[in-house]
Amino acid sequence: MKLFWLQLGIGAFVIASGLVGRAHLTQRKELGTKSITSPDGQVRAVLITLAPTTDYGGEESRVEIRDQTSKLLMVKDFSSSDSNHGGVIGDAEWTPDSQFFVFNVESSGGHQPWQSPVWFYSRIDRKLHEILDMLGGRPVLQLEPPPFQIIAPHSVRVTTWIRPGLEPENEVTLVVDLASPAPSASPTP
Repeated sequence: MKLFWLQLGIGAFVIASGLVGRAHLTQRKELGTKSITSPDGQVRAVLITLAPTTDYGGEESRVEIRDQTSKLLMVKDFSSSDSNHGGVIGDAEWTPDSQFFVFNVESSGGHQPWQSPVWFYSRIDRKLHEILDMLGGRPVLQLEPPPFQIIAPHSVRVTTWIRPGLEPENEVTLVVDLASPAPSASPTP
């Protein structure tokens, strides 16, 4: 009988520990918000700056997509438990046709500062995607801010490498069609 209660007590501790860990990530203090409305006025992206959770951590971000009535359509939290392994949203804008919200994320810990992950929310499939998936897994390089340029109506120009390595002769600039059903990218002059 004592063994049963001991097992129950350990199980309860594990469950409680898991809940506390999740609460820690979701109860971050919000330092500020920035709202960016789509050109057609139908949806908006809300960029939320989150306070650090430790003395050595930095600010991190969360992005939400909401409709006209403020109904939440999508949320992506780029925070980490130590505020040092998450992301800070940098540049962000809607494509001129209002179908895609494009933004980049910088590491909150300064890791790999040469790359700048670029993400986009698609109103077509109501999902969040990372551009590197359309580049065969190659990263977007942060050579000069901003790391992407919107090209009407719904393409993005980025720079990546031809093969792994950071030599200047190894860089290529590509235009990615965000509306393409299959990953596509074409070189630009």
